[in-house]
Amino acid sequence: MSAAIAETSSTADREISLVRTFDAPRELVYRMFTEAEHVTHWWGPQGFRTQVHSMDARPGGRWSLTMTGPDGTVFPNEIVFDELVPPSRIKFHHPGGPGHTTTIELADKGGKTEVSFHMIFPTAEIRKFVAEKHGAVQGLSDTLAKLGKYLTARAAQKEDLVLTRIFAAPLDVVAKMFTDPQHVGRWWGPKHFKSVVHEWDARPNGKIRLDMHAPDNVVYPMGGRFHDVEHARIVFTASALDAEGNAVLENHNTVTLTEKGGQITLTLRVHVIALTPAATLYLQGMAQGWAQSLDRLEQALSKKEPIMGSEFVIARTFDAPRDLVWKAWTERDNLAKWFGPKGMNIVTSDLDFRVGGTYHYGLQPPGGEVFYGLWRFREITPPKELVFLSSFADATRGLVRHPMAPTWPLEMLSRITFEEPSPGQTTVTVHWSALNATPTEQQTFDNAHASMNGGWSGTFEQLAAYLVSAK
Repeated sequence: MSAAIAETSSTADREISLVRTFDAPRELVYRMFTEAEHVTHWWGPQGFRTQVHSMDARPGGRWSLTMTGPDGTVFPNEIVFDELVPPSRIKFHHPGGPGHTTTIELADKGGKTEVSFHMIFPTAEIRKFVAEKHGAVQGLSDTLAKLGKYLTARAAQKEDLVLTRIFAAPLDVVAKMFTDPQHVGRWWGPKHFKSVVHEWDARPNGKIRLDMHAPDNVVYPMGGRFHDVEHARIVFTASALDAEGNAVLENHNTVTLTEKGGQITLTLRVHVIALTPAATLYLQGMAQGWAQSLDRLEQALSKKEPIMGSEFVIARTFDAPRDLVWKAWTERDNLAKWFGPKGMNIVTSDLDFRVGGTYHYGLQPPGGEVFYGLWRFREITPPKELVFLSSFADATRGLVRHPMAPTWPLEMLSRITFEEPSPGQTTVTVHWSALNATPTEQQTFDNAHASMNGGWSGTFEQLAAYLVSAK
């Protein structure tokens, strides 16, 4: 989409004009301006919501709408159509307010559409007032940008997303991964997302409701409903929801399973059936998100994807730049100066900081025995994130059970994120999940959240003291 400012010599001092070219046919763009079902999705500046009360798109017909700004201010509008020449020209005026007239001309440019938007005010003074006090120039630019995004979303809607995977697993097992909520939570969502399933009633008309937690802690709620649930075919709708529970994007999804030669071919077809302007980002990431979800499904079926239970999370904001905090976690000498529960001394600190590397450490309470631990690094994203497996260990790096809690999980998935809420500050968030835990081990982990909170609070106090000394 390209843009250029246009003006005429006779009205330049009292006109606001903008020319934009959209990658869409002229007939479709004309409908965007003259059909209420489309106008409501894009009309108005960035952050505004538009409600169309009535729209009689013919000469002399009236168009009544209300725009609501980001701060809740309401702007009622009454418009009268003066001229409509499909699909090339639209002209209307505002009988109230500054009384300006708007002319929209649409020109075919080889399958694309050039839109020339002209607002002419009675005087140059009124034009200046509207531009400076009400931001009309930026508002018009925002409005046409939103139209461009809406047209892009509609273009994306035309083509179904189709993905295929082959699994070495029984058909019943693959089907259950889509119908059993305990299994769905293991793989649903893009890489590094964690899905919390609230409702997953896999029968016709059964409800779907879950929250996908992104690595940056943003929560993406999803709703939906099952339509058909058969042995080898599952059909459901799924909606991405905003913070108020309104659907931003709705898809119709069909999963078919075909068995041949001891393998299952899964075909997923996703068809967009409803969307809003806010759906653009969801559409852009839809193919990658589903591809990563199916990759995780494959890992779960092959038992490469660890089974995780509830998560322990604790965060602390430090008055230190992120690079300094990152070095505190990733350099051997620095770790030895603060890591571990309060009152513990580090007697061993051996770091091989790389993906596939380890951190082997030993902690000793005053007058007590040494407890060893081992990190095995899975992902390193400087200076934003560390992902590693953590376990109790012996002096030779062998994995052992918790010395005082034999039902403690043998392995933990640890994800540490480093964010900058403001310059010079760093928020460290620790995510802990038990891996491949038995029900008894998971219960032990869940019951220990309070003590883990106390242990990590003491560790954070030591980190805070170290960061002060390291500045």
